[in-house]
Amino acid sequence: FWLVQHGVCEKLIAILMAIITTSRSARPLGRFLPNPKLKLREQLAEVCRFRHMSHRSENAYWHWIKGFILFHQKRHPREMGADEVQSYLSYLAVSQDVAAATQRQALNGIVFLYRDVIGGECGRVNRFAPRGLSRGIMFYVYVLQSESDDGLYIGFSTDLRRRLREHQAGKSFSTSYRVPWRLIYYEAYLEESDALGRERYLKSGGGRRFLKSQLRNHLKKFPLRLAS
Repeated sequence: FWLVQHGVCEKLIAILMAIITTSRSARPLGRFLPNPKLKLREQLAEVCRFRHMSHRSENAYWHWIKGFILFHQKRHPREMGADEVQSYLSYLAVSQDVAAATQRQALNGIVFLYRDVIGGECGRVNRFAPRGLSRGIMFYVYVLQSESDDGLYIGFSTDLRRRLREHQAGKSFSTSYRVPWRLIYYEAYLEESDALGRERYLKSGGGRRFLKSQLRNHLKKFPLRLAS
């Protein structure tokens, strides 16, 4: 009764309401985190539902995301970055003959995957060439060896020097945790389709065996570390 008479209860309630209001207004919206135990397709669906996206947009994004993963032999997107995105977009233009607008749709879906579902950045993607345009451009397939774990990384780029600087600076999502790198092998092609085909081969079992044979003298000095 004494508390009520002296207005203490009202003051306490007012203070509590002020604290609650302030905490709500100061609370950062942040990024919606999907359930990590779900499959990638289900995580994408969770994010799309949270953002009130249409099923049509969700299915369109998944179409390009699935194609991106299958193109790189079912590697998880966390293991890939700008190089792999670049090569997939180039594949769409060169081998599938898709227009620049379609490539942009594919890129939007993949960027959404990295930014809103996985929670990272895929890195900088060069402007993709229009269909059939490959005059005056060299296409590089390169092999890096990590100085931290001695493992290999195989990539594709139209600007090898810039791409190497990005790898060393940790700007590539798929290689940032394994810096520094050394360039140990590269090939240059006039036709983008030839370079993309070569990149896919070098990432295969036969391509790995070729690299071990081709670089046998280098690998004697810097042997590959076998997975435990």
